[in-house]
Amino acid sequence: MEEIFVPASGMAMEEALLTEWLKEPGEPVRAGEAVAVVETDKTSVELSSGSGGILGRHLFAPGSTVKAGATVAYVLAEGEQEPSSKAAPNGDASATSAEPANGHAPVAPAPGATVAARGAPRMLSPRQRRAAALAAVQAPPPSAGFTTPAPAPVGVPAAPAATAAMANDAAGSREDAFRRAGAAQVAESWRTIPHFSVGRDVDASQLTATLAVARRYNRSMTVTDFLLAALGRALAGSGKGTDVGLAVATEWGVLIPVVRDAGTVEMDELARLRERAVERARSRRLGADDSITPYATLSNLGMMDVDWFTGVVPVGQKALLTVGRVADRAVVEGRGIAVRPGFTAILTADHRELDGADSARLLGSFVQTVESLGKEMGA
Repeated sequence: MEEIFVPASGMAMEEALLTEWLKEPGEPVRAGEAVAVVETDKTSVELSSGSGGILGRHLFAPGSTVKAGATVAYVLAEGEQEPSSKAAPNGDASATSAEPANGHAPVAPAPGATVAARGAPRMLSPRQRRAAALAAVQAPPPSAGFTTPAPAPVGVPAAPAATAAMANDAAGSREDAFRRAGAAQVAESWRTIPHFSVGRDVDASQLTATLAVARRYNRSMTVTDFLLAALGRALAGSGKGTDVGLAVATEWGVLIPVVRDAGTVEMDELARLRERAVERARSRRLGADDSITPYATLSNLGMMDVDWFTGVVPVGQKALLTVGRVADRAVVEGRGIAVRPGFTAILTADHRELDGADSARLLGSFVQTVESLGKEMGA
């Protein structure tokens, strides 16, 4: 038996809106398959099962506000029953009433939202179910003493101007909420994390040569892929894991998806993982991998012609590596001056976790990896 729950870490939030169910009670679930979607002020997150089995009851209806850490469903192996419940006749997991999970009572189902709740037709698409759920949440509750207004005549559409204004207001409210959530996280980071930074100039000669060779075989490969690999390997070498967060600029602000195993996978696979992470962030639909908290995040503004910058350590993480553009630089070589491509890397750390020497070693390991990457690719 496995609990499907709203992650409490990695999203820096206390509650989320359960917007839709992707699987119905009694349906088979594969390991890694998404079963529900929750929405925070910053993004939508898919809740996935770590094992295969049969999905149990929906403990919360679409439109419910769910606390972080709350169980929303169980994935059951053959013969298993859910806690505090009795098996429904004929194996119909939707026939029983929902019980409280992790101390959070289930919210009454939204009308027509799910099969389990009120028998909504299964031909509704996930997008339609999500729209129905949000409409149910936004609709005012019935009040005693007031009569229900008569329905508008059939065939009379809503005023286009009013509809457009409502849509714009809703979009603006969501964007404002996203910005407020981001600002709150930055404020919390500055307030609770003692920041300090160390920096180094990096010789990028080998990096640019290696990238040129790699792009002959994989046109999608970028400088960021090599930076992710170098940071992942530096973290692995210091016992900090191999997962790396990647700061991605979106139209709503910055999101941080997670690139799993950045320090161990082959470069072609890493490029694919990076592309998928960026796509998740820009579609504002993060997955289960993104709910984990990596040790550090990479933020690369080189493509914006930034030479160097610092940032705030993401809440829950221990370090942030910021990287500027790769550009030709004059460097001392012997008694002369040479021109080589280079960039500046700055590691900002939580001083409770890393002191100056620790940070210097971690940054040094990153630099050494960047400057030696070409050896394994024959550049």
